[in-house]
Amino acid sequence: MKNLFEKTIIFAVLFSISISGARTEKLSTPYWEFVYKGNGQIKIQNNAVLNIESVIDISSNITGFAFEGIAATNSSYGVDDNSHFILWIENDDGKGKLLAKPNKKNKAVAVQNFTIVGSNSSLKKITVKIGNNNFLDENKPISGIISNPYFGHSGFPSAVFVDGDIGTLNFNCDLFGSLIYAENIGTLKFKNSELASIMVGPPDKYIHDVVIGSVTNLELMTFKAGTIGKLIANRIISTIISTGGALPNCLMDDAASAFATPLLAPKGSIGSLKAKEIGAWGDYEEEKWWLSDKFFLNKISVVLSSEIKKFKVKNITTENTSVYIHGR
Repeated sequence: MKNLFEKTIIFAVLFSISISGARTEKLSTPYWEFVYKGNGQIKIQNNAVLNIESVIDISSNITGFAFEGIAATNSSYGVDDNSHFILWIENDDGKGKLLAKPNKKNKAVAVQNFTIVGSNSSLKKITVKIGNNNFLDENKPISGIISNPYFGHSGFPSAVFVDGDIGTLNFNCDLFGSLIYAENIGTLKFKNSELASIMVGPPDKYIHDVVIGSVTNLELMTFKAGTIGKLIANRIISTIISTGGALPNCLMDDAASAFATPLLAPKGSIGSLKAKEIGAWGDYEEEKWWLSDKFFLNKISVVLSSEIKKFKVKNITTENTSVYIHGR
């Protein structure tokens, strides 16, 4: 009886470990600390920015993304230990949790931007948490001037890019010039966004020579349907939000008819979008407003979805001129 009891206890302990076997790991830079609990592998690549290339087949179908960290040795604020870095998460099974916070024990104020990449991964939760006066540059650690990473070899300094799903993505700070991407996001929270791009949906293919009114789009990247369960923010300014489909260049007056075609129709859905304001600087030329095909550093705000089930925005500034919303 005693041996049976001891074996039962041992089995119960081993069974418990197998259920909660996710380990906790901490990594840090002089300015940031990361706490990760999960079964994937994490590492920091210092002095690097992210380059993303589309992997395509002979039929222009996009089969995935190839990631690469490229050199970024420049410093700012007059210090030489704050160059941009990448936090890599690989092979997470969708149960992992990541917390990013300033390394206040080492540096009172953070002056370093970074990118988070989930490769072959889904994450249960990613949190970027900063306190008052913990970060210079108006509390925007996921920020920077970026260029289009889907064509050529364009590197850009700030993103959260996960090639699977994210359950909850929570920033208690602003997004500026940032890319947020996952196939699906359950809940996304941030304070304010400007010149940012928020995209969900698996990559689909490239389409060529798409004519909309007087404008010919030589090449457009399209995405399959993705979902954002909840998006909660304060102000959304000059920001692209897309749950699948394509972002063409055309006159704002032609946008509704363009998105009514099956080729360009927005896909996916947003369960709830809540914000105080959606606005934009505007893209205006020759007495006409333009819907631009730039995913990044775009002067307009665009929300593209087949359905927005709950839309609670107090103020929309210049709708159908520099702001276009599809799916309400």
